Amino acid sequence: KVGEKEKAPAGFFNEPWGIALSPDGFIYIADTWNHRIQKFTQEGEFVLEWGEGGMGNQPYQFFGPRGIACDSFGRVIVADTGNRRVAIYEKNGSFISQLGGEGAGLGQFNEPVGVAVDSQNTLYVADFWNRRIQVIQIAADGTLTPKSTWKVEGWGSQSIQHKPFLAVSKNQVYATDPEHNLILRFT
Repeated sequence: KVGEKEKAPAGFFNEPWGIALSPDGFIYIADTWNHRIQKFTQEGEFVLEWGEGGMGNQPYQFFGPRGIACDSFGRVIVADTGNRRVAIYEKNGSFISQLGGEGAGLGQFNEPVGVAVDSQNTLYVADFWNRRIQVIQIAADGTLTPKSTWKVEGWGSQSIQHKPFLAVSKNQVYATDPEHNLILRFT
């Protein structure tokens, strides 16, 4: 058993939250309290990990990453919840770009949690404590450009336990509302 402040060995977890399947069949896990991302084969074999704990905006510095998704190129998008940002990485863990910082402006976050990517490589981010979903375009080179937001009235608290997650399909965005036991649908 690993102590509370010790990092678990590769292939083990400390409160994993997000999971994503890449187009080439690999599984990525947001290993939240080990402050890292882990990659596995579909058979469950460990491939690699990246990240270390800490507050800040350095490329591999995570503080409680929760949401994770893959775009059509197989790049990995991470909601680095505690550092109030989203970051994008190559499938080998190489850093590409990031967007965020604390605030309520377009491209800023306050508790980003769930992330989902549609077939056009548009990223949707559950910006929970700002009570909104942000829409961000992922360019071919991996640059992240904020486009718009919309309010989610049901997300009225700053819960540290109930976190919303997203899914996207055919121009529909689905969001969980854990505190009210609902699934929300947006067009």
